[in-house]
Amino acid sequence: MNAWPDTDGRTIARYLGQLRLRCSTSPIYYRQALRTFQEVVIRDQRTPGQLGREVLETWLREYAMHWPMATLLHRARIVNRFLDFLVGEALIVSNPIADLRAEYHAKSDKAIVRSLLAPDPDQALEALRQFPPFGSVLGDLMRNHIALMQARGYRYQTQARWFWRFDRFLQAHPELAGEPVSIMLQHWAATRSTTNHAAECEKLARALHSIISIPAPNQGVRIPVPHSRSRDNGVGLIFTARQRFAVSSISL
Repeated sequence: MNAWPDTDGRTIARYLGQLRLRCSTSPIYYRQALRTFQEVVIRDQRTPGQLGREVLETWLREYAMHWPMATLLHRARIVNRFLDFLVGEALIVSNPIADLRAEYHAKSDKAIVRSLLAPDPDQALEALRQFPPFGSVLGDLMRNHIALMQARGYRYQTQARWFWRFDRFLQAHPELAGEPVSIMLQHWAATRSTTNHAAECEKLARALHSIISIPAPNQGVRIPVPHSRSRDNGVGLIFTARQRFAVSSISL
């Protein structure tokens, strides 16, 4: 791997030389943005070729005090494209903006930059996270069931949304992957105390029970479905170890 950052600005000049910038003043602004970033890299980078998120955050925060937000976001886009160029030239291992976008499944690079400028970047990045559809431990089971019901002529849109929300919750809580379905549903039911969420949890429990197609057992663990002040009708989802094995064998 060749050396970057350099001290003579040769890499920046080579990058600008390959761009087809329409405005004659654009190279001035591009060079200014890239030089300010390179100065921070020279000052703060610890490992050659390894450009971390911390250096990018430092540059954004330092120059947020000098440039308007619109200018900073535009120059962050310039830096982002330059980082892609450096990756292509094998001058750095990876682009930290691209890495974060892939990690959090974010919709845009600008959203990543805005998150890094937030008072709590980790929390802001987490709020961006877009989970792949039905990527949880029960994802295949639920996705296949939705496809089956729709193939039979049912619209099944409302039920699909129940499964989709439950799947996102499971992906956000990977520590539940090894738990029985009953425990997963307990945690999902506890996320909100509203009547609508309680009703949705109850319907979801029934739907999951019907997917597995095992007669209700005499013994097991009952899922308490939260209710407001309305009368408890006693409906819950019961899963035994036998049913847990059935679900895991289908979905894994």
